[in-house]
Amino acid sequence: MVFDGFYYIPKEKRNSKKSGHINTKFALRYLASVFLPFRTWLFKYDFARNFKPDIFAGLTVSAILIPQAMAYAFLVGLPPQMGLYAALPAVALGALFGSSKQVITGPVGIVSLLTLTVLLPFAEPGTPEYISLVITLAIGVGLVQIVLGLLRFGFIVRLIPHSVLLGFASAAAIIIGSTQVPALMGFKIEQQEHVFQTIIELIKSVPQMHLPTFIVGLLAFVFIFTLKRRKPSAPASLIAIFAGLLASFAIDFESLGIAVVGTIPASIPMPSFEAFNIDTITNLIGASVVIGLIGFVETFAIAKSIANKTKDKISANQELVGQGMANLGSGLFGGLPVSGSFSSTGVNFSAGARTGMAAIVVAVVAAVTLLFLTPALYYLPRTILAAVVIAGVLQMISIKKFKETFYISKTDGTVAILTFVTAFALKPDDAVLVGVILALALFMQRIMWAHVTEEGFDHKWGHILRGAGEKENIKRVRGMIVARIDMSVFYANTEYVIFQLEELYKKRSENEKIHMFVIDFSSVNYLDITALEALGEFFEKLRKDGVEIYGIYTKKEQKTLLKKSKELVGEINFVHNVAELHEEYKRFINS
Repeated sequence: MVFDGFYYIPKEKRNSKKSGHINTKFALRYLASVFLPFRTWLFKYDFARNFKPDIFAGLTVSAILIPQAMAYAFLVGLPPQMGLYAALPAVALGALFGSSKQVITGPVGIVSLLTLTVLLPFAEPGTPEYISLVITLAIGVGLVQIVLGLLRFGFIVRLIPHSVLLGFASAAAIIIGSTQVPALMGFKIEQQEHVFQTIIELIKSVPQMHLPTFIVGLLAFVFIFTLKRRKPSAPASLIAIFAGLLASFAIDFESLGIAVVGTIPASIPMPSFEAFNIDTITNLIGASVVIGLIGFVETFAIAKSIANKTKDKISANQELVGQGMANLGSGLFGGLPVSGSFSSTGVNFSAGARTGMAAIVVAVVAAVTLLFLTPALYYLPRTILAAVVIAGVLQMISIKKFKETFYISKTDGTVAILTFVTAFALKPDDAVLVGVILALALFMQRIMWAHVTEEGFDHKWGHILRGAGEKENIKRVRGMIVARIDMSVFYANTEYVIFQLEELYKKRSENEKIHMFVIDFSSVNYLDITALEALGEFFEKLRKDGVEIYGIYTKKEQKTLLKKSKELVGEINFVHNVAELHEEYKRFINS
């Protein structure tokens, strides 16, 4: 049987008398499920049914991913070939070791931006020391993700709220775009640790713009942006790069002062541990965790959206392992940190990819590009790579989503906006942490103010209804209080819950004698020891006034807990429905 993507060893077999023999067997199956997940499709690959659509999808994705890989390497401050060094192993390993059949892994905007911002304090972009740090960071991210996957920490996907990602992604798009403006316009600025400082430098340097460079970059941007809007599946970036190469070769852009990529080594690097340094990885562990988590959350969101359409099963734990292997492979081949790509995955799915073979085709095309096509890339204008990045990240900005989020939940909307603002005031990776902390704080504030509502009945005693004393059609019953607690009760909200219960009793008992106090436990999923003690004290006061305590709609777990805690809460009479409660009330009336 499969349990969340990893093979599950039943308890009875783990504890069998033949444990030595059976445990070895199941341990091997478990390891195979984690480190050989591709055996379920690759070893049984249906060439007749899947090969043609996978080949077509792989070639289509290559036309988008390869230009983007070079462009995002350029964004990080690396030679363009490092984007291909990352894409070649990452796209294949992500498909082989992940659980999704369609996700395409490679260099992406958000992860590339985080890589740049976390390493700026350590070294100057483009220097050998900086390049070594990038490679080490990719290895560190990979190790973190693999370890978290093996420890079954896939649930952490829920720890970064959607509102935080919305605010961060929109801010990241603007920040990424701003980092590419100098290359687009043909001037240089020194990258600052904080975004607002970089933007100030950018504004000051605009008069230094090189007009021919800006014209070429602007034309490329307008073309890519327009074609993407009209035909999203078209390889707009590849067409722009190809046209730029032809124009650069024919007109000699380099002689006009337009910067070109230059010489790219025509080779595939062998896997190397040269950059692996345990001290450096230890120093970058915080950055590795942040980038690993954000990259994983982004990837899982992509995988989940595709799985909703294909009805395939995906595993958060297996995706962690898959992304970890992709990052580890990228680092060993001399590349940068990677993640699942929204645009490439969308194109892969739309193009009809059936299995991970499409991703392997992309890896083959990346290898062919590195071996045979790099001499032609010498003439590629850097301003066009900047245009590719800027056009690519614009889709990450969505004012409509901000409005929708704020309309649905002011709390989530506030978190999104504050995360967005924080990304500019602090470093982008700090903004994610601030956003998560803020979301947790607002969530805690909400659950600390657990609400108690007085309930009543319709005229036929058919249903319990909220709003007793407020709506004419919801009647209170003389001598009985029904109070609904709208969430679990624990140490953080116990005091406020008890305060509301006491106020309700005080208000009703001023005008009438109360015989029954009923707690509607339908929304209470958890009670801790603090809540039990406080409820026990409150119930004891009621009993001294001659009031009996009842519970209705109590979940099995909470009913068992309350019965076990009889010494704390005293005797509680549980009823299953309104009819039973009505019978209890008639007993009081007739006695």
